[in-house]
Amino acid sequence: MGPVRLVLRNGARLLLATTAVGSAGATFQAQHDEGFRRSLYFWRKAFPIYCQYRAMQLYMETLELPAAEQDAAYERLHERFAPEVFAIVLELKGFYIKLAQVGSTRPDFLAQPYLERATSLQDDAPSKPVEEIVAIIEQSYGRPAHEVFRTIDPQPLGVASIGQAHRAELLDGTEVAVKVQHPDAEGFFRWDIKTIQDFCRLFQPAHLPYLEEVEKQFMTEFDYAEEAKNLARVRANIAKSPFAKQIAIPAPVPALCTKEVLVMEFLRGKKLLDGIHDHLAAIAADKGVTVAFLKQDQERKDRERAAQGLDIESGPDAATLRVYALTLAAKRLARRVGRIAYDYTWGFVSPRQWAPEKHYQILNIPEVLKLVMDVHGYEIFVDGSFNGDPHPGNILLLDDGRLGLIDYGQVKHISKEHRLNLARLIVALAEGSRDDIIRVLTQDMGVRTVNSNPYYLEKQARLMIDNDDRSITEGMNAQAFIEYLDTIDRIDYMPDDYVMAFRTSLLLRGFSYLLHYKFSHAQSWKDIAKQVLREEDDASPGHAAL
Repeated sequence: MGPVRLVLRNGARLLLATTAVGSAGATFQAQHDEGFRRSLYFWRKAFPIYCQYRAMQLYMETLELPAAEQDAAYERLHERFAPEVFAIVLELKGFYIKLAQVGSTRPDFLAQPYLERATSLQDDAPSKPVEEIVAIIEQSYGRPAHEVFRTIDPQPLGVASIGQAHRAELLDGTEVAVKVQHPDAEGFFRWDIKTIQDFCRLFQPAHLPYLEEVEKQFMTEFDYAEEAKNLARVRANIAKSPFAKQIAIPAPVPALCTKEVLVMEFLRGKKLLDGIHDHLAAIAADKGVTVAFLKQDQERKDRERAAQGLDIESGPDAATLRVYALTLAAKRLARRVGRIAYDYTWGFVSPRQWAPEKHYQILNIPEVLKLVMDVHGYEIFVDGSFNGDPHPGNILLLDDGRLGLIDYGQVKHISKEHRLNLARLIVALAEGSRDDIIRVLTQDMGVRTVNSNPYYLEKQARLMIDNDDRSITEGMNAQAFIEYLDTIDRIDYMPDDYVMAFRTSLLLRGFSYLLHYKFSHAQSWKDIAKQVLREEDDASPGHAAL
């Protein structure tokens, strides 16, 4: 199906959606339900924006405008509508903030005006006053908060899509983090995800299987007592893993955990996002420019490469960053020695007041990313219990040098059979042929498509759990490539248990891509996948693992 036919097909969907909007409005007027109000608000605000983009697409492709003119036209639309889209997000909050947080890790999906706004919501969504938080705690516990906590810091540690966390002290002086769920979060989430599913059913049907499994997984996020159990389980798994000395996961306080309140160990350190900002500030100071200039310069380079159909330029490797960190330390020492030498020589004659020097730390970003990727691979293939929502707001740089991994509201538990099938897929993607990949995907994992198109199946496998740079998408933007694949074939059935593993890979790759590092998860995870298959083969004589 050509691009014009694709747009015309979406035009038919627009007509259906118009009917849907009218029906939603009528239902709202009849029932005056808050859920319908939210759904109507979304359609009333978002639908015209979508129409503008599709109309522009039809216009430009019909006239066959040059790529440069198309990019300029889209950029104008992005600048115009990004503020409106994020006004919708901030008005409705909840699931829409969750979508923005996911999108914030995908610069290949989101244009810069959207990406900048989405990034601000990674762990800094709109919060509620501490008085409301205390009232929720007291209602959940059935007693005054001062009977449990000596203090609760009014400033949130972080704000997520359904709740927020505060530092607090127990009566015995133990420092803890208290995570509190916002009222109505669960009900609004249910309505909002149905609204997005309706939207995708009309305009992006390829995303429906993913959204349906995400809905199931998100619903587990509203029971903090269950999250405490997951937290304890994953923490115990990591404690006996090769990552025990590198990764910290907070211990829950089960006696103080309810459906609405989660109390856990407080991990002392700073957010990874703050560490990245310090890293950029150190580079900017060394170059004599601002962080804003660095970002703008990188965005310019990215746009130029994208216009040529090229991928992002990867950042410096771990060894280069270690040398650079030593170089900056040597420069600081030289400046300090120079100032001391001046003070004790010419300084007696002409004293100077030295401006205090800010100390920024170089962060070895590729090492951090690799560690995060490796530990999640271990959780998936070895433990079968993993966090399905890894994003920058859930990672801490601890004072003792470890990485802190927090927020286990979306832990997925998969069976041994599913772990082994995922391992087989990884090995096939890393070392096998197209036929090997398709055999594992369809015969072992049970994935079905309407047309059983081999090209589509291989590309979907790579997009789901390997790589989605332009070598895979053939020079296209990832979202455009997914829409193109949708014209060839579509997924008819995918077992739910695999979806969250694919989502974890997608989020990890997106976060790495955002920081200008590209990883193939098939290549990165093939060793642990082979180990798991080999151990299974040894435990079952005569059984071929692959």
